[in-house]
Amino acid sequence: MHELRTRLQSDNNTRRHRVRTGYCEGVCLKPKITVLSAVSRSWTRSAFAVLLFLTHIAQTATGPAERTLDSDMDKDEADRLIEKAKLCLRSGWKDRALQLLYEAQKIHPSTRARVLIDAILRNGGTSASEANHVPPPAGWRDEDIGHSETSNASGDEKKSYTEDQRQGVLRIKNCKDFYEILSVPKNASDEDLKKAYRKLALKFHPDKNFAPGATDAFKAIGNAYAVLSSPEKRQQYDQYGDQAASVNTPQQSSHSRHGYHRNFHRDFEADISPEELFNIFFGGRFPTAFLQLLPVLVLILISVFTQMMATNPPYSLFYKPAMGLVVSRETQHMGVPYYVDKSFEKEYRGSALGELEKTIESDYIEHLQNSCWKEKQQKSDLANLGQLYRDERLKQKAESMRLDNCDKLHRLVGRQRGK
Repeated sequence: MHELRTRLQSDNNTRRHRVRTGYCEGVCLKPKITVLSAVSRSWTRSAFAVLLFLTHIAQTATGPAERTLDSDMDKDEADRLIEKAKLCLRSGWKDRALQLLYEAQKIHPSTRARVLIDAILRNGGTSASEANHVPPPAGWRDEDIGHSETSNASGDEKKSYTEDQRQGVLRIKNCKDFYEILSVPKNASDEDLKKAYRKLALKFHPDKNFAPGATDAFKAIGNAYAVLSSPEKRQQYDQYGDQAASVNTPQQSSHSRHGYHRNFHRDFEADISPEELFNIFFGGRFPTAFLQLLPVLVLILISVFTQMMATNPPYSLFYKPAMGLVVSRETQHMGVPYYVDKSFEKEYRGSALGELEKTIESDYIEHLQNSCWKEKQQKSDLANLGQLYRDERLKQKAESMRLDNCDKLHRLVGRQRGK
């Protein structure tokens, strides 16, 4: 009993110790767990804040990117419409080109579209314009001239040009200002500028003038007109043109002292090319194209006029009420039937009637010969087909086919022999 009691007491002591130890561990660990939970919540809040910040940055960066992408797409579409408008100008469809340019300007406003619109409205004869500034093509540059003459030397040598064309290019090359290029006074009106440009553009266009430097002369003419046809640019050119030439560089100043003023044109270059300006004026075609087609048109008109003036034949081998040939007659010699109009007897008598009836008989014999040959050919073809396919029906049809025109021809020949 004593041992049992001692063992139970020992077990109770052990159990108390374990409980006490476990309680102590729980009490001691609880502050540690609380600290770890607080740290975990703090890191979670920080990570969430960082995530929100990164999301905001991404959204902020994505917005302009999307807007830039949309802007690029609009610009590409506007460029496509501008190119279509240029094609329309080459074909002479100015109204359609203007419509496309307005659409391009609405999608993505640009200087190119506005310049072309201004040029069409001012020079194309469509309507008045409210343009801000004027179009202008590539300017006249010494280095461009040298490069063009070098690159096109072989082509120019193969194509002939006149002395007048060469002298004209030299005149344009030595001009000191835009007015001298167009050969107009400084108080020239818009109509005078247009007339001068039309004349010179046709004369110096590279497709018609093969003299060395003609391409650059054509560019200079287009540039001169593009600047002077704009009130704003013309005013700036009249006021600052020569000064702009002298303040560019010392080298340019030395050139200007020798009368070499072409470099100042760079300050007045245009956004529209000489070819585009030419297409606006002439619709991409030379006005002389009509003159080239004129001989063909004259021949067609002569042919139509001849047919209209030609009188109806006095006779026909067949009944033709539409032509008034309804009166039946026969030739005196061979008895060939033919038809005439009601006034025939008044016009043909005696020898005139005899000569006409000889012609009628000759035509009739020729008609019978041709018809007889066709009948024989058709009969022979049917017989050959029947023989080839062993078709008795075709053979019988070929044998029974009548040669009426051949019979008429034989009777006519026999009658002639009998006489």
